[in-house]
This record gives sequence, C-alpha cells and structure tokens, in this order.
Amino acid sequence: MSELRQFLGLASYYRKFVNGFASIAAPIHQLLERDAEWKWTEDCQAAFDALKHQLTSAPILTYFDI
Repeated sequence: MSELRQFLGLASYYRKFVNGFASIAAPIHQLLERDAEWKWTEDCQAAFDALKHQLTSAPILTYFDI
C-alpha cells in the first residue's frame, strides 16, 4: 500500500502535465480511501499502466516558447 501511495505521489507531482489526470487516477485513489476494500482490478491496472505511459512518453515536460 505504501508503494502505491509513493507512485501516486510521484504521478501527482506531474499532474498538470497529464491530460485527464484525475479521471485516469480515480481507480487508484479509490483503493487508498479509508475503509476501502483492497482489490486490484483491471481498472486499477489500466489506470496504473496509463499513468506510467503518460509519465514516460515524450513530451512529458516542455519548455515555454517565449
């Protein structure tokens, strides 16, 4: 569970660079709610994979064009 919190914390740091971050990460956030049943579903895996892909695919960060 702590590893999942760490991953979500890292991903949240870059949330402004990931379009639709909240909707993508929703299944993972639901696992971390108080009194939530811990069950890793296909939706959780899809959210995890989508966030990993968004964070590792170019361009995650770009320079401003001044």
